[in-house]
Amino acid sequence: MRIFATALLAVLIVPVSGCDELSDLSLPWESGDPQTLEAATAVAQEWSDRRQAGDYAGVWLMFTEQIRDGISQNDYVVLSETCQSSIQMMPVTVSGVRMEGSNRAVVRLKALGFLVQFDMAYEDGKWAVPPDPEFAAELGKPVSQIIAGRKAERRCGDSDLASRLDTQTPTAAPAIPTTTTSRPTATATATPKQRAANARTVDEFLTAVPEAAERPILSGLRDQGFGYLDYELVSVAWDRTCSTFGSANGASNKAIADAKDALIGMRFTPAESDAILGIALELNGSAGIESCP
Repeated sequence: MRIFATALLAVLIVPVSGCDELSDLSLPWESGDPQTLEAATAVAQEWSDRRQAGDYAGVWLMFTEQIRDGISQNDYVVLSETCQSSIQMMPVTVSGVRMEGSNRAVVRLKALGFLVQFDMAYEDGKWAVPPDPEFAAELGKPVSQIIAGRKAERRCGDSDLASRLDTQTPTAAPAIPTTTTSRPTATATATPKQRAANARTVDEFLTAVPEAAERPILSGLRDQGFGYLDYELVSVAWDRTCSTFGSANGASNKAIADAKDALIGMRFTPAESDAILGIALELNGSAGIESCP
């Protein structure tokens, strides 16, 4: 699961014990969880609270077996403490969205105007947090290799994200009216903007993680010729757009204008901004965005 990136507060970090003590920690569910949206939401909230508190050993306990088999508890603590950022550790409120069968629940995290949606998986009588495609691709690798890869891609800690934001410079492109409701297409004048060295583009991310093409924002930008955009910044922009359209007024003209202003403020060109808005509007129309698929 993205995130963005997403996500801005400094917090106190709970000291973590050594490897031997970590292995003695037991899973927190003894009697099993009800297969309900309420139970899944409560587990997701607890997982988020542990992450915000810096309790990475406790966070690991609430992952699916796929993650716990792919990275040890101690290595996950090392990875998280090395690459932690204030964006990932801000206080979060979790709400339930819907059940999809008896073993999958969709929940939504909200923090400081950002909305991020992800799945919860039911396995062995418990609700647990599964990996997003990017994290799944890292499982099984030595933690030093994972950290090196994230640093090379500038997605390890606050300084990397800040440097990427600072190096984004827009290029000239024709403006499209902010009230556009159809998906715009890329033109020859919408040329790639400068981006930080080693930052992954949408195209590069989809090549590495093909299943991520199920996300409309990624496949949509690629298909329109905007695959050169920074993947992490696109993820942040997408969640911010969802948040703007998720208000009571839905995708009103004002909400569209506000969303475009926010995208321009993130240094996307007008054409790039309209591409993101067009995908959002095509998915959800005037009813308002209730999720960030």
